[in-house]
Amino acid sequence: MQAMPYLSGRVLEIGFGPGHLQVALNEAGMQAFGLDESRQMGRQARRRLWQGEVPATPNRWLCA
Repeated sequence: MQAMPYLSGRVLEIGFGPGHLQVALNEAGMQAFGLDESRQMGRQARRRLWQGEVPATPNRWLCA
C-alpha cells in the first residue's frame, strides 16, 4: 500500500493473496493484474473483487 502513490496505469502484483491490494489498485483507477501460486487465493481474490463490483475477468490473474 505504501507504494501506491508511485504507481500508475497497469500494475502486476506477484503473490496477490486474497486480493486486498488488487481492490485498492482498482479503486485508485489502475488496471491490476495478478500472479499467485495458489488457486485458492485466486478464488478468494475473485470473490473479493466481485463484491467490490470490480470486473474480475479471467485474464487478470494467473494461478500456477
